[in-house]
Amino acid sequence: MVGLVWYLTAFVASTSLFHGTLLGVQTTSAQYLLGLGIGDITGPVVETNMMGYASLSQTDTGLHMRQRSRAFIVADAASPSNRIVFINAGE
Repeated sequence: MVGLVWYLTAFVASTSLFHGTLLGVQTTSAQYLLGLGIGDITGPVVETNMMGYASLSQTDTGLHMRQRSRAFIVADAASPSNRIVFINAGE
């Protein structure tokens, strides 16, 4: 669901979908530069101590699911140094 919200936000921000006024708010047409990135931040997955979540002598033996980090950047096309970055490092 979060991915859909970001996609729709990027779509609305990058198009001139709304012209004139919308619910009494003056809208303007602007161009934005959009960037998306994803990276694998999974740590070691074999023979690591479970730190008391199970038996103290038990170690991990495999991977259930990878952890990923996502980054989103939006910049003003007229002034690319004017930008905002959102980084999500959790699942």
